[in-house]
Amino acid sequence: PYAEADVQDRMTGYFEEHGIASERLVFRNTRPHWPGYQKIDIQLDTFPSGSITTATEGLFMERLVVTLQSRPPMGRMPSGQLIALGLERHCVAATEEEYIEKAVDLALNPDRIIALSEGLRERMQQSWLMDYKGYGEEVAKLYRKLWVQWCERQTEKADA
Repeated sequence: PYAEADVQDRMTGYFEEHGIASERLVFRNTRPHWPGYQKIDIQLDTFPSGSITTATEGLFMERLVVTLQSRPPMGRMPSGQLIALGLERHCVAATEEEYIEKAVDLALNPDRIIALSEGLRERMQQSWLMDYKGYGEEVAKLYRKLWVQWCERQTEKADA
């Protein structure tokens, strides 16, 4: 949708209302979108709706994501990822004010962005975030436990 002029005009208006000039905005709608991550330093997670897929892609492309934790469950998924990667202090905000502070702090410290981003893909791959086998095993254990509990309840009902 960002390729459409009316959408760009509306979005530009929102930014201008907050003192951000239209010259500072770049709208891209390209496929594939992966090369676009090389052109950003910090990704801002949207709210109230979160951007779990985009946040995950950004982290995998070694781009920091600043997110707001205090929102509905689906919106908190990026904060869980950032916490798992040890980036809570720099990237997870509890309030909108803190969100702005963290984004500005990172923007003013490019060396910190580099230090925190370096090796992020490998850290993701080594974390529980991408431990598919371990996740599958835990889910299987849970299903088994739930099945046993259900069977026990059925036996109790039959005995009663």
